[in-house]
Amino acid sequence: MAVDLPDFQILLEQSMEELRLKTQAHDGAWRLGECSWNVDRDTGTIIFTRPDGITATCSVQIIGTYNTLDNTWLWAWDHPSVVLSLQDRAWKVREYGQINNIECLTTRKLNCS
Repeated sequence: MAVDLPDFQILLEQSMEELRLKTQAHDGAWRLGECSWNVDRDTGTIIFTRPDGITATCSVQIIGTYNTLDNTWLWAWDHPSVVLSLQDRAWKVREYGQINNIECLTTRKLNCS
């Protein structure tokens, strides 16, 4: 979903590059790409497990979910299966969208690829 706001586009591009670099670093350091993962919603953690049994655990927030069956994104701030404690960062994204009038950040469900 393209947004015609130069500052937001720059922020989005920088964020995606940072995510790419961090993912690449973690994959190189401990083979993230080989890991299975599981989110424990009760404790707010995500556990990555390598095939050799080594695990890594860290805190997690759920920003939203992508449904491959109907190509939709549902923001966690209004997702019935995401517990409130895991929605904090999603609410911050929504607030940013409200302040900057960015509809795709404040619309509950989006059609996207």
